[in-house]
Amino acid sequence: GDQLTVTWTDLKQSGWAYGARIDSPSQEGFFPQEIVRVHVRSSRRIRVGDVFQTVEPYECPPDCSGYLSLNLGDLATVLYVGEEPNVWVYCEKKTNTATAEPERGWVPETSLDEYPIKSKPVQILTRLKPAS
Repeated sequence: GDQLTVTWTDLKQSGWAYGARIDSPSQEGFFPQEIVRVHVRSSRRIRVGDVFQTVEPYECPPDCSGYLSLNLGDLATVLYVGEEPNVWVYCEKKTNTATAEPERGWVPETSLDEYPIKSKPVQILTRLKPAS
């Protein structure tokens, strides 16, 4: 899920919007409004070692390694944080058993919220499906 800054819409329910990727502002253009949705989540600074709870499930892309699928309520520990804005973070999913091999991979930061969850709403738009 790419995070986008929307700067214009045609105000039609199935219309068009114009914006840019938050992590790469030079990638801008028009896109159908139906491929984005507004996320409300806590405003926070992400640090290595932080533990987050999954508030939006994420299914990693098929035939693509390095990503981590998350179910609603899963806990994940941050292992690596790149430069801000933190669109993707590298995490380890917490398991219920000590013998299970840890699962690690990249997840969209919009899937995560503080644990325990604290609310200070911020709106973020995330692309639902890849642009053509």
